[in-house]
Amino acid sequence: MANPKTHNGLPQDKTRPRLLPWTHEGKPCWLSAASEGGLLSGMADAIEADQLRDAREVLARARGMLESPDRLGAQELRFVCVRLAESLAEMVRLVTSRGLRLGIDDPDADEPEVEEPPWPWPPGPGTP
Repeated sequence: MANPKTHNGLPQDKTRPRLLPWTHEGKPCWLSAASEGGLLSGMADAIEADQLRDAREVLARARGMLESPDRLGAQELRFVCVRLAESLAEMVRLVTSRGLRLGIDDPDADEPEVEEPPWPWPPGPGTP
């Protein structure tokens, strides 16, 4: 029987909230660990799968465009750079979310966009 506290053989931290693949007013959104397997968790899984697929497509197209750099103008290069940066930001968020769910903390992370939720989670009465 599979261990319910593992995913693909790796231990999961079921006490930490999940970083969702979207923001609200520029702030990170978190989902309670108790909501795993629910509607929002399923939506987040679907969005993450779409983001990963899109990132693969952007990478493949960028590589194709860069094979003929003499045919690229400034607008095309800017477009490639913008899309790669967008995809990379989404993948950093996805990897951060999955790492947190596996209990992996990165003490050197400088990602200003990803903030830790208030602890203890969920906030109790009187917790700001």
